[in-house]
Amino acid sequence: MATKETIIFGGPFSTDPKSWTRRANAKRSVPMKVLVLGLPRTGTSSMVQALKILGYDNVHHMATCISNPLENELWLKAIDAKWGDAMPLNREDWDALLGDCMAVTDFPSAAFPMELIKAYPEAKVILTTRPFDAWYSSINETVGAVLRSETFKFFAFTGDPFFSRWHPMVNALWAGFFGTMPCGCPMLLEEDLKYYFSTHHSTIRMVTRPERLYERDISEGWEGICKFLGKPVPSVPYPRTNDKEEFKKAMNVMAEAGLKRLMLIACKVLAVALGLWTVLWLLGVPLRVAGLAGREI
Repeated sequence: MATKETIIFGGPFSTDPKSWTRRANAKRSVPMKVLVLGLPRTGTSSMVQALKILGYDNVHHMATCISNPLENELWLKAIDAKWGDAMPLNREDWDALLGDCMAVTDFPSAAFPMELIKAYPEAKVILTTRPFDAWYSSINETVGAVLRSETFKFFAFTGDPFFSRWHPMVNALWAGFFGTMPCGCPMLLEEDLKYYFSTHHSTIRMVTRPERLYERDISEGWEGICKFLGKPVPSVPYPRTNDKEEFKKAMNVMAEAGLKRLMLIACKVLAVALGLWTVLWLLGVPLRVAGLAGREI
């Protein structure tokens, strides 16, 4: 069984809602230096560790939304601003979300390339890539599994403090970015995802000045990124985090915590029911038991 706090994606990971914090009305406390706008499953978790080694503190990643679910309320507003009816976010709005971050990578940030490039024109842009076939296989086994999971939908429906905040955000983000199928389910068809995969890369190339952009394959090491960012090459190997396994670990930890919360609620309901039954029995109130042909006990 998982402990209340463990290490996932290289940092502390708590299932205790009391440890989560709200970010509303936050201000920028550090400059935004790097926008890593490649899609999830393109080495983004390794990029988080690499940027930290290079001196960029607090790199935002989907892991941030998982470890601090209260943040997802603000991301839902950003999603509504892009694909819904809300007013577009300005730099102050983005600072409220990302004000303590020197860099961003992975979804949800990567779903807003034009918005972030406009909000932070001084930041350098990295486009992480990998061959589509490998990317699709990885995304289908991780995020795709989450979107298809009836268990996670059930946890969200019951009001679980994590899944009721994170799962709707992921669904809304995916539907906005990749679209939905005729059934209303999130789009997971290979050909459709291939189109958006390619379009995303084209969009970033189109809106970013060439000298500000670095395209990076998932297989590369330190040399290219250090040259682009003007940093010396570290003496340690380039980090290779297993995104897929870390993601699955995070989901397992949260699902286990969700199940424990449901079991606790069920036990409390049962205790109340038994207590009420006992009081009525002691008072001599006739009770009927279902399935005993109306017999009183």
